[in-house]
Amino acid sequence: MAKKILMKVTRQGLTPVGPADAEVLSSYREGAELEVRIFQLKKKTQEGKFWAMLGRALEAQDTYPTTTAMKNMLLARLGYAETVVLGDEKIMIFPMSLTEIEGDDFSRLIDSAADIICEEVCPGMDRDLLLEDDRIKVKGRAA
Repeated sequence: MAKKILMKVTRQGLTPVGPADAEVLSSYREGAELEVRIFQLKKKTQEGKFWAMLGRALEAQDTYPTTTAMKNMLLARLGYAETVVLGDEKIMIFPMSLTEIEGDDFSRLIDSAADIICEEVCPGMDRDLLLEDDRIKVKGRAA
């Protein structure tokens, strides 16, 4: 069974982030070769910002019944989904998990999603307030 640990880049190389990570790493003998998948964890604030943005947009429109439905549409529109065409001409879309979208890609996702929300889903919504404020401004009024 594969084990996951968190490592931090330091001047000495990769070092375990916490005691549990160090304990797992110490269970391997010196010289053991390990396969490592390297990716930078996105800040939890990015995912929180994305869901908060969807929550604010959800209240200002009536096309999408849930934030999940809006998220799936945005991921599909922005290419973060796999599309499968079935023989009976039905199309199935499988959006990526947000946990698969890393760092700068997540920042681009938020920016592009905000553009779609402000231009198409909720025309007239103030982009800055959508992204950073607890209030929504639609066509010159706070909602």
